[in-house]
Amino acid sequence: MKFYRLFFCCILCFCLPGLTYGQQWLHGKWRNLRQMNTMLRRQKTDASLTRIIGQRTATAKKLHSFWQDKKTWEQQAFMDRHFKHLAPVFSVGEMDPLEELDVRIDNAWVYANNRRMLALRAGLEHNFRRATQLMPQMEKDLKVSFKKPAVSFPASAKYIFLGEVHREEKIQQFFLNLILKYQKQHPNKQVIVLTEFQYDKGLSFTPFNAEERFENYQGFFDKLAWNVIAFAGLEEKIITADERQFISFNGSSVPQQATWEGVRLRNAHWAQCIRAWAKKYPQAVFFIYAGNAHIDYQMPFSVARQFPQGETFVLSAYQQWHAPRYFFHAASNGRFIKPGALLSWKSPRWGRLAGFDAAYILP
Repeated sequence: MKFYRLFFCCILCFCLPGLTYGQQWLHGKWRNLRQMNTMLRRQKTDASLTRIIGQRTATAKKLHSFWQDKKTWEQQAFMDRHFKHLAPVFSVGEMDPLEELDVRIDNAWVYANNRRMLALRAGLEHNFRRATQLMPQMEKDLKVSFKKPAVSFPASAKYIFLGEVHREEKIQQFFLNLILKYQKQHPNKQVIVLTEFQYDKGLSFTPFNAEERFENYQGFFDKLAWNVIAFAGLEEKIITADERQFISFNGSSVPQQATWEGVRLRNAHWAQCIRAWAKKYPQAVFFIYAGNAHIDYQMPFSVARQFPQGETFVLSAYQQWHAPRYFFHAASNGRFIKPGALLSWKSPRWGRLAGFDAAYILP
């Protein structure tokens, strides 16, 4: 019997790496657990896990208010909106081993999320102050047009990021028209659309199956298919099975995939996929269609920022109510949030500091 148990354990050890290979999400959860266990071993033996994570979060909250008197209301609202630090799940007490492991994994997620937010917040504060100082120069180079939006992409752009507000059909149609127009203007270029709104399962020229529809995007991809434009998903399917909800210190409930640690792991997988497709199709131009929080240059773990500046172009589309969530509009106190405005730059130098190369506010 002992032999069979040993044999089964050996098989399991060999199989598990194969099952999780390539899964950023699973690798990230286990890596966070290892890092937290290492941290705990360095503490006193009677240290409370909840207390340790709580102390780290208290430090984050102090930093949260450090610049409060140095910002306008819009800038502070930006920080309040994005930098929500998670509360510990609960202490590890008398539980069976599987329950204890489950709690430790969740608390490791909290610890990793809050630790990374500390570092990111400090960097973003620095960029805010820099943008405020340079705003007079940025405004001189800012072009604001209220004509029918005609976005021109530079010839060097290989990765064109399209950032949206979810569940807005007007934005879907706006981006679809841009992609079809680009295809018509460049008939000799291969156009591939990579998207948050489909699972990572390979390249497709066909419409979605019913079980693969994301947020009512079927019509968008049907039209791509009719125009013979290939598309592929970026999202790991395992994420939809991870239903843990975390509580932030302001009392709101945050789905695991929407915490910044969740966004980090998702974006890491997306960037890996984009590079793989670019290696397979080196002559192609890629339109990467996702939410603004993933592609804006100034957002934490931005996917677009991971690609060469000369080959990357970010176009963000917002509703009026949504625009203040993003860096430039917060730093400029919302002065350029006008219905139907298309924002772009005379000089490309400002794109990465502002968060976008072009932005459109829906009329």
